[in-house]
Amino acid sequence: MSSPIIIVAKNTYLEMIRDRVLYFVIVFSILFMALCFALGQLSYSEIFRLSVSLGLSGIHLCFAGLTIFLGCVVFYREIESKTIYTLLVRPLTRTQYLVGKYLGLLAILLTMLVCFIACFTFIEFILGVPLMPTTYYPFIGFIFEGAILLAVTFFFSSFLKPFLSSTCSLAFFLIGHWVYNLEALSKTSKSDSFKFVAQAIYRSFPDLETLNWRDYAIAQAPVFPREIFYAITIATLWALFFFLLSVAIFKGKDFE
Repeated sequence: MSSPIIIVAKNTYLEMIRDRVLYFVIVFSILFMALCFALGQLSYSEIFRLSVSLGLSGIHLCFAGLTIFLGCVVFYREIESKTIYTLLVRPLTRTQYLVGKYLGLLAILLTMLVCFIACFTFIEFILGVPLMPTTYYPFIGFIFEGAILLAVTFFFSSFLKPFLSSTCSLAFFLIGHWVYNLEALSKTSKSDSFKFVAQAIYRSFPDLETLNWRDYAIAQAPVFPREIFYAITIATLWALFFFLLSVAIFKGKDFE
C-alpha cells in the first residue's frame, strides 16, 4: 500500500499537469526564440552573451513566478472546493498532507525546469552558440531557490489569502536578491545604527544571490564545488525552516 504522502504528492503532480502549467514553457520558448532571432544581425560574441544572459534571466523570472503562483493557489483552491475537508478526515495527518503537497509541487517544478533546459538548449543550438557545462550551473541554483520560495509560499499561504501571500512571497524574493548589496553597504557605512539594522535584515533573509550563477555561465567560468555545496546547504536549511513554520501554523488552522 502506498504511503499517504506519496499519494498526495502524485495527485498534486497530476492535478497541476492537467492545469496546463506547461503552457508557461511554450509561451516562454516562443518569446525567447523570437527575441534571439531578432539578435541575428549581431556579432558572434554578442549573440552568445545576450542570448545566454537573456535566456537564463527569462527562465529565472518565469520559474520564480511559477513557483510563487503554484504555492499560493494550492491551499486556497482546495479550501474553496471543500476538497481539503474530505482529505483531512481520512487517516492522513496535516503534516503528511503538507509534505505530500510540497513534494508534488517540487516535482512539477523539476519537470518545468527540465522543459526550460530543453527549450534553452534547442534555441541556443539553432543559433549556433556552443553550450558548455558551465552554461548549466545556474539551473542548479534555480531549483534550490525554487525549493526555498515554495516553502515560503506555503508559510504565507497558511494564514493569508492568495493575493497577499503572493505579494509577500514576491517581496521575499526581491529582498532575498537585494540583501547582498545591503550587507555590502553596511560594511562601508559609518553609521552604527544603519549597520545594526542592515545586519539584522541580512540575517533575517536568505541571500538568494548565492544561488545566482548566471554570471559564471556568461563568462564560461566554473563554479567551485565548495561554493555550490555551501549554497545548497544554506538553501536546504532555509527551505526546511519555512516549511516547519508552515506545518506549525497549518496544524492549528481551523477549517470549520
